[in-house]
Amino acid sequence: MAERFVTHIGVNVDQTWVCGLSDEELADEIRKVPEWDADLLRDLCYRANMLDEWEAAEDDFESVAFAAAEKLGVEIL
Repeated sequence: MAERFVTHIGVNVDQTWVCGLSDEELADEIRKVPEWDADLLRDLCYRANMLDEWEAAEDDFESVAFAAAEKLGVEIL
């Protein structure tokens, strides 16, 4: 399980902390920050099996993040 964080979580968040969050808790954290946090959104997409879409999104990352949230049944806005 720890290997997944090496490949997709950035350096701005504690990898162990993110691992311990439920999908809803992750969504809560995403909603708490004043700006989108790429590391948290990347993990959301990973959990939704949408990491390839996230990596390819570039400027359209919001639509991918919202689709991932919908897939997981959580709200990020």
